[in-house]
Amino acid sequence: MKTLFVVLFLFAHSLLFSNNPETDSLKQQLLTLQGYERYDVLIRLAKTELFRQPDLSLEYAKEAQTLAEEAGNNQESYIALKYIGMSYILIGNSEKAIVILSELLEIYSELGEETEAGKINNLLGIAYLNLDQHDLALDHFLKALVVNEKNKNKEGIAKNYNNLGSVYYELGNFEKALEYFKNTLRIYEEKQADGSLFGSDAEISLPVGNISMIYKEMQIYDTALMYAKKALDLNLNSGNDYGVAGTMNNIGYIYDGMQEYSSAVEAYKQSLEINKKVNDKWSIANTNINIANSYINSGNYDKAVPHLDQALLIAKEINARDLMIHTYETYSRLYKQKELYKKSLDYYLIMTELKDSVFTDEKNRQITEMQTKYETEKKENENLALKKDNEIQQFKISRKNIFIYSLSAGVAIILFLLILNFIQFRRRLRSYKLLAEKNLEIVHFEKAIKQKPKVDSGNDPSTELVQKLIDYMENEKPYLLSDVNITDICKHMNTNRSYLSGAINNHYRINFTQLINRYRIKDARILLSNPKYDHISVEGIGQMVGFVTRSAFYKNFKNLTGITPSFFRDSINN
Repeated sequence: MKTLFVVLFLFAHSLLFSNNPETDSLKQQLLTLQGYERYDVLIRLAKTELFRQPDLSLEYAKEAQTLAEEAGNNQESYIALKYIGMSYILIGNSEKAIVILSELLEIYSELGEETEAGKINNLLGIAYLNLDQHDLALDHFLKALVVNEKNKNKEGIAKNYNNLGSVYYELGNFEKALEYFKNTLRIYEEKQADGSLFGSDAEISLPVGNISMIYKEMQIYDTALMYAKKALDLNLNSGNDYGVAGTMNNIGYIYDGMQEYSSAVEAYKQSLEINKKVNDKWSIANTNINIANSYINSGNYDKAVPHLDQALLIAKEINARDLMIHTYETYSRLYKQKELYKKSLDYYLIMTELKDSVFTDEKNRQITEMQTKYETEKKENENLALKKDNEIQQFKISRKNIFIYSLSAGVAIILFLLILNFIQFRRRLRSYKLLAEKNLEIVHFEKAIKQKPKVDSGNDPSTELVQKLIDYMENEKPYLLSDVNITDICKHMNTNRSYLSGAINNHYRINFTQLINRYRIKDARILLSNPKYDHISVEGIGQMVGFVTRSAFYKNFKNLTGITPSFFRDSINN
């Protein structure tokens, strides 16, 4: 959803208006150029390849930046650095993007170039959002908005609204996200009516599509479908095949939520045909997985298998490990539904092992980059030291006493701060260890209790319904399903959504989702404390109890226990 809401919108022009013939022509030009005259073509290639092949875009931008730096052209060096930062965002290395873009923001701020600083703030907001650092993302997006409002830059304001909507979506505040997305749409429609250069049908389709997916998440399916069909018409009018394929995929997603699985499959298949036409292999594999999920949901298990086989084949071909993980997970769910539990477990273990390898590779990549950076800086510092040796010696002689006093004071301050930080760390560690012990006591207590929890009847007529809900949760454990929703629970209990929501709120003072997460964290705590499951990663435990993402599992676990799941497990093992 982050890519849908933020990156795709921010780089809309790169996506909609770049084309292969132009790229091929630029590559031919590059072969005939030497030295600094390659700069302009390299930057244009970095821009056209940015969305399609960010790795290649990064190479072009790095070469352009080196040429500009060697020529002493600072402004053109800064432009290349911006494309380097954007490439890192699209590659998925937001940490590296933040380092580069933060330095560039400092440069533009010192130069007083507010407009460029605003653009960099926008990019930093995206990078922090990708790392789930919502406070920092919000701060940078708001700084960018201030600049665009000051310059009366309507296009920039629209993009800022879109990005702020993305933050609130991540925080689960759908109403606020919807408000920002609708403001984005309003500005684009106004500018289109005025005949402005921005606000084309293809661009307007992006906030319209975002709005449709927000309504889908709010389970207001009719409205979600209306906006999705509007986005489809806009993309059809503009001849944007990528947009049509993406919107048809979203329509299938909405029909899945409505449990109209035949309509969902039909929409996915239309998306699949367009993806094949434009040879978008990642989307071909992803859409095949979506089709398989719809077949599984409707009980057509045999029809799901060929689509999963095709998805896995393509995912391996393009080495898309995220798609491989998703495919193995769907295989596992399929065979679980068919009650072939051994086969389901085999695929689940393959998925878990692949996830762990992805995590390990990412850490190794970060370590390699840090080592490379260290070696490079070390060599640069050595060369600088040799060049400035005489000047440094003279300076040391003339300022020897001041240097010694300053050094002593600096060391004392650093030691004081280190001691203070160490004391604070020890205090926090003791507090976390106490919390871990308390949580372990709760696990033992819950295991020792044989009798199911009972609700104090009082005079509340909804008590019987709450007791029935507790029995259902304890016996059937529906919360272990990642896609469980209140509508399914109501059907099973022969009640309506409003009555059950009210009963939960009256007795627990929380909503349905929070109740589900309490049960999930309760089970997660038990699994994490059991040595039998030590071979399964913390993220794997989160998925076993029903959480789809690592961030959701960690956030809910810490909110309810006061510590992270990894700290809880480590405390027990140690």
